[in-house]
Amino acid sequence: MRTYLKKGMAIIVMASLYACANDDSELAPQKTPASISFVQNLSVSEGSGENIISLKLDKPAGEASTVKVQVTNSQEAAFTTVPATINNQIELNIDKGTTETQIVFKPTNDELVNADRTIGFTLLSATNGLQLGSKSSIQVSISDDDQANTQPTVLNFEVSIAKVEESQSAIVKILFSERATQNGKLTLELEQLLATQQFSTTPAMSGTGTLELIIAQGQTEASFEVSVADDALFNRHDQVMFTITQVEGNFAIGEKRSTKLELIDNELKGMAKSFTSSAGNFSSTKTYEYDQQGRVSKVYWERGSHQPLRGVDTYTYAANGLIEKINQYPGIDEIFYQTNGRITRSEVINHGVVKSYRVYDYDQAGNVAGFAEYTLQSNGTYLQSIIMLYLYHENGNLYAHLTYSPGQGSEDPTLISERYYEHYLNVSNKFSAVEVIPTINAQRNLPSSFRMVENGHDLSYSISYEFDNEGKATKRLARSGQAIETVNYTYY
Repeated sequence: MRTYLKKGMAIIVMASLYACANDDSELAPQKTPASISFVQNLSVSEGSGENIISLKLDKPAGEASTVKVQVTNSQEAAFTTVPATINNQIELNIDKGTTETQIVFKPTNDELVNADRTIGFTLLSATNGLQLGSKSSIQVSISDDDQANTQPTVLNFEVSIAKVEESQSAIVKILFSERATQNGKLTLELEQLLATQQFSTTPAMSGTGTLELIIAQGQTEASFEVSVADDALFNRHDQVMFTITQVEGNFAIGEKRSTKLELIDNELKGMAKSFTSSAGNFSSTKTYEYDQQGRVSKVYWERGSHQPLRGVDTYTYAANGLIEKINQYPGIDEIFYQTNGRITRSEVINHGVVKSYRVYDYDQAGNVAGFAEYTLQSNGTYLQSIIMLYLYHENGNLYAHLTYSPGQGSEDPTLISERYYEHYLNVSNKFSAVEVIPTINAQRNLPSSFRMVENGHDLSYSISYEFDNEGKATKRLARSGQAIETVNYTYY
């Protein structure tokens, strides 16, 4: 009986102790989680460099946590932060046991005069039980350190001359002497110096040929795009000019107020443009222009060095494409007549009077074999004055150019000059030194030797060439002993 009584008492005592233990647990105080707060607002200068935005925890972090900070930048101030601001938010990683953290803030230092700006930082959320403290928002004020500049920003074109190829576009830049201190606008006007090609600009020009460019504060340059339309015509290389005519705001027009654009026609590209021949004290130059069908339309020529003669030959064509007329001077024309698709006669007419005429002949291969020239005499008749004979290689390149003086009465003509061209290169000749009839090239390839027999002299010349990367001749040197003739070629 005593044994059972002892066991019962023991059970009662243990139960009492267990109950007391549970009561103590329920009455024990709960742990308060850590909270995080900003320390204080921040005022910085634009050029202050890196600054620290401090945040503190009221006790060590019990767990690792992530804090998100919302950034409000309604004035669009420029700055960087570490950690980085992404989509107007910053994420701070808080390690267990941490009591403080920071954001590195660096305003962008520019040269613009800005109003003072304010950026807001607000604690948005925290993870793993970390609480947001009582100071959950601060403001960072940025004061500007730039002095107002009353001097105008000067505008100049980047280049005075530029090229734009057909079917291509080019950006035309206007450079500023310094950053624009305020918003503004500039107006350009178009002048078509030589313009048959179609082109457009971005931004678009007005119907009167003006182009307006808006300038924003802080810009260091302005630009517009020029695009040249593609076509199948030979439009020559046109020229247009843009000029800055007006500015609004704190801007001034500089010395380079205009830029000239050469519109490069891709059909014309690579065609003969000009050649200059010089030997001793004498030189001559020819420059070619073409019509929209790719035919020579004008030849600008110059002969002599000290007081050179200059002129322009203007070409006109018949419906079948053969040369019909060359105007040499006002009132002076050379007229060409054709028979069965060939030029058979030409006349030089000076103010209505036929001063001379030529009669042409052809060989069996269709090459111009020669002509006889007749000149007007004082009695109103025409007398044969010269006879030219041309012989060709089988490939159509000129071999010999023979000049005869007509005989008197029944006498045979007298040979007075012989010129021979041989050793032709397998290179196309875009500039013919010999044109029996204008526009008909008697030398399809480049000769590398030349012999001249006249006035008791027999001279042989060796001819060498320089070429560009596309295989076009850029220079020719003809040598005979100490005598040298130099010819320079240019192309569209």
